[in-house]
Amino acid sequence: MKDIRGLVMRGHSAKIRALLLTPDDVDVVRWVGSGGPGVTTGQLAARLGCSIQSASARLSRLWRRGYLTREERTAPSGGIEYFYWRANV
Repeated sequence: MKDIRGLVMRGHSAKIRALLLTPDDVDVVRWVGSGGPGVTTGQLAARLGCSIQSASARLSRLWRRGYLTREERTAPSGGIEYFYWRANV
């Protein structure tokens, strides 16, 4: 806790906030971690009842922050599809 206060006092509070997760993001990371061979954007969209674009943005944000790992694969349609796993931290 002392280390976090020191970071805030040195002007790094924005970086700390960027790493913090909302309760909904925590649920997504936990769910992705229980997904076996990887979770797709479509699977998350179906689970949350949201659009593919919204699910994609959430997974991508969690991946960029280091909470998820992803692998690019070729989709049956010939496009690119990402599979996400919980990152080993």
